[in-house]
Amino acid sequence: MDKVDTYRRNHFGYIFQNYNILEDKTVSENLLLALHIIGIYDEKECEKRIKNALEAVGLYKFRKKLAGALSGGQMQRVSIARALVKHNDVIIADEPTGNLDSESTRQIIRILKKLSINSLIILVTHDISLANTYADYIYHIKDGKISDYKENNLKDNEKEDNFTYDDSFYEPIIKKEKEGNSFPSRHVFSAFVIATTFIYANLELGICLFAISCLIAVLRVIGGVHFPKDVIVGAITGSICGVLGSLLFIAIR
Repeated sequence: MDKVDTYRRNHFGYIFQNYNILEDKTVSENLLLALHIIGIYDEKECEKRIKNALEAVGLYKFRKKLAGALSGGQMQRVSIARALVKHNDVIIADEPTGNLDSESTRQIIRILKKLSINSLIILVTHDISLANTYADYIYHIKDGKISDYKENNLKDNEKEDNFTYDDSFYEPIIKKEKEGNSFPSRHVFSAFVIATTFIYANLELGICLFAISCLIAVLRVIGGVHFPKDVIVGAITGSICGVLGSLLFIAIR
């Protein structure tokens, strides 16, 4: 590894729009891997850094939870903690709120604002309102060149008052739910319970409801509300519960 790569790994942190975290690993394991990459293996030092980073983003209680079971806002906070745990001098955040709703956006940006006290935060965004609200210096880039520059002299409280959430670059079709557990999908589970139950009572209606349930499941994934595994497990468990409930009802009758 040359000096440039070593310097980049030790001094620069990156936060991505799509999180880039290992969903099959716990929150702590994601941060531990980041520490190992930069050559930090001391167990006590790793535990201390992970604890401090997760407390800074409000996720310490989720340290043993699989990253894939977190909400979008929580996963982005894991991404921030991963950058924070390395004590980087510079953190580059590439559209860190692009997949988040308005409340999660505020939470993430406020965390980055606090981190800017000790680190240089470079935020890449298409959301002009977001930049005007939270940035100290704003650079407009067009065709790979800086086309405009301004210093933002508003006080933080004045900026907050002027903030208007811009969802024009928000990718999901359907806004996310509030943060919380998303595994399995409760909406999909409920839909398949109802559909499966109706199949026993009225076959045609049950088939229609089953098709609607499948559509709901697809939309939950497309909308960025759930991962595919969330809706798959919700559909399977919902169908099983619906069948068991119907059989029990028939047996009682």
